[in-house]
Amino acid sequence: MKWCTRAIQLSLLLAGLALFPGLARADSDGYFCAAKGYAAVEFRSFSTPGLTAVHVLKIIRFGTAQGIHWAGELPLPDFQTHFMRCQAARVEIAGWGNRDVRYTIDVVQKGKLRIIPGTENSAEKSRESSGLSNLGLWSRPGTFPLQSDDPRHTYQIVCTVSDTPMNQAVKHDHKTEIVQMDGSGKVSQRLLIFEGTEVEPVD
Repeated sequence: MKWCTRAIQLSLLLAGLALFPGLARADSDGYFCAAKGYAAVEFRSFSTPGLTAVHVLKIIRFGTAQGIHWAGELPLPDFQTHFMRCQAARVEIAGWGNRDVRYTIDVVQKGKLRIIPGTENSAEKSRESSGLSNLGLWSRPGTFPLQSDDPRHTYQIVCTVSDTPMNQAVKHDHKTEIVQMDGSGKVSQRLLIFEGTEVEPVD
């Protein structure tokens, strides 16, 4: 069995995203969901240094008003995420840690995220699971289109992975961005979400 040792080199912008559906792996972070005009990404401090809490949910907004920008974060208890769903006004996130947990988060007020009272720790519902996409060290190369209110631009998540052979190992360099493109397909703005390196020993 191969075991991956991760040497993470993060920019100050932090982040994480992977693109095609896959179930959450144990002890990982960087999972996300998206709705019109925003994306939500979760990070955990064991894997992503420099966070303001052990586990945070971060919001990225994109659209006509301000282009692409970070738009708030919310500290959460530490748990392994296995379900996320973005809707117009709220994000649902669930998983397990010391116990099953589930939260519904109000994202209506830009920059002011809050857990909706009465929606915390619903163990009965937290068994629900979904395919999750990852933007971090478990990402796959590809693009993920995003919906916005911007008639002049399109937005998408772009994940790239480059592999470099080493002595008895392969280095995987991951990079994820959200990009804004004009009508000709030219990139007019980009925001770095994640940049990191995974070293995989090989036989």
